[in-house]
Amino acid sequence: MIKLLKNPAFLHPRYWLTWLGLILFRVIVVLPHTMRTNVGQALGAITWHLARRRRHIVEINLQLCFPDKPAEELTHLTRETFRSGGISMIETGLAWLRGPDSILGRVEFEGLDVLREAHAKGKGVILMGMHLSTLDICGAALGRYVPFDVMYRRNKNLMLEAVMTNGREKNFPEAIERNDIRRVIKNLKNGHIVWYGPDQDYGRRNAIFSPFFGVSAATITATSRIAKITGSPVVSFSHFRNPETGKYSVILFLLLGIFVGKFKQKFSVSLAFYLLLLLLGIVFTRVPEGEYIRKAIAFNLSGPFVLGIAGLYFYKRSITKENLMNALFFMILPLFSMVTYLYFKTPDLKDIVFQGAANFDTSGGFGPNQVATAIGLGIFVIAVFILMKERITGYLLLDVFLLLYFFYRGLLTFSRGGLITGVIALICFSLFYILYKKISLTSFITYVGIVVVFTIGIWLFTSNITGGMLDNRYAGKNASGVQKEDISSGRVDILAEQIKSFTENPLGIGVGNGKYKRQGAIGNVTAASHNEVGRLIEEHGIIGFIILLLLLLLPLANFWYGNNYQRAFISAFYIFWFLTINHSAMRIAFPGFIYGLSLINITHEKD
Repeated sequence: MIKLLKNPAFLHPRYWLTWLGLILFRVIVVLPHTMRTNVGQALGAITWHLARRRRHIVEINLQLCFPDKPAEELTHLTRETFRSGGISMIETGLAWLRGPDSILGRVEFEGLDVLREAHAKGKGVILMGMHLSTLDICGAALGRYVPFDVMYRRNKNLMLEAVMTNGREKNFPEAIERNDIRRVIKNLKNGHIVWYGPDQDYGRRNAIFSPFFGVSAATITATSRIAKITGSPVVSFSHFRNPETGKYSVILFLLLGIFVGKFKQKFSVSLAFYLLLLLLGIVFTRVPEGEYIRKAIAFNLSGPFVLGIAGLYFYKRSITKENLMNALFFMILPLFSMVTYLYFKTPDLKDIVFQGAANFDTSGGFGPNQVATAIGLGIFVIAVFILMKERITGYLLLDVFLLLYFFYRGLLTFSRGGLITGVIALICFSLFYILYKKISLTSFITYVGIVVVFTIGIWLFTSNITGGMLDNRYAGKNASGVQKEDISSGRVDILAEQIKSFTENPLGIGVGNGKYKRQGAIGNVTAASHNEVGRLIEEHGIIGFIILLLLLLLPLANFWYGNNYQRAFISAFYIFWFLTINHSAMRIAFPGFIYGLSLINITHEKD
């Protein structure tokens, strides 16, 4: 930016908005990764509201690509496209203003050996890519490992062009203007790797039209001619943004707590054995061509691995009542932020078409199952504070309002599993806590009556807002009010297929293989399992049964030897874990972490 100041032309008023944008982006790119991502999502959401013409274009394109998808899902995809675009804008600023070094630790490469082997043959290599949203930052990151030339189009804004030119000089050996084909050929003949994007429309004379998502789209014909002239091999280059970081962060902090902190609690041989057994399933893993075995393993085992590490950390760890309540208090704080985000992110409810399926619009664009699971936890924590006559906000009425609002937001997601799990866990906690406190039957009936009245009130209010669709959703009916044949949203079919797979392969089919095995078996259902129990027995076989048995028995022993106060919490945490993994698998770190809490030893109880 100092270089820009040396050019008097860039001080002209027509560049003042550009200056403002650059200064803002310069501040954003030095923020931590999570904050940058959140800023990008917010920027994308603002753009979705303001750029109506661009939104219309995106909507039309998505309709052309996915004509069979319902309107609700297309609206969700449109929002996600703009969110991704917002993050991409931040990533572009990061590439030009800061460089990719700050994110290299977050980048994983597949096939670098292919590119290097092609280049080692002594010829140039055409690195064929597409203009995807992560191009700038991913291209710059790849350039740190395998230097290559890039093609570019000049920006009409001379000041932005200067910034981008400076970035290209830092990130790539040479930048070639997109119409300079002679330079491309020369560099390839000189043994350079050149990035080349054929997904451009240069008119009918210079392009052919090929089916793309069932729609004819232009692509230039020069790629094959350049490869033939130079004798250069063609290596494809694709890139995407992977949002999964949460589970790995939990593992890191738990390990730090074990090895850096005071490790005075007992060591669980059973959990160590569990982790070893978990890894055995990798031996049988075989993924189809074009799929990455590392991704399949990480996707399916990262959650169970969190559970093992959390179990080792919490096993027989003594925690005072005060510290436990503090932990629950800090657990609820990010959930407050989440429901606040949902409030501002959700469009006007009158504009939402509610149907008999989970709703992405009321879930902030995230997975409704995961959002509802988090809200179910919030309901449980707030209710525990109220029942124990503790205060989150300092005011009982305000705590009650928060409880009702959480319930309301959970109903709006139209995801049933998370709320039902939270309610069942709360009932179990209440029963043992009432036994511990020896609350009278009259008081118990009073509490139940108050809860029922408020629950019915919130339900009727939400049902009215959704046009009665909430009733249909929980009754297992579609938008027309017709009873669905399968109220489990396909989960029963997947579980049946998993059991069948186990009977055919008692030793298991290997981690991550269940998804691919089901392809064609039940109507081309290739979705990952929602049921961790089914996944364990299908993919790990008999070893999966042993793993499941270990996990089921450990908390029960802790429950058996505790008093009713301890049983209240242990039973609630145990149920949260078991029911969550049966409706939402282990997509997030929460089930594994909450399982660890079922192994704690609560001390210094106070009446």
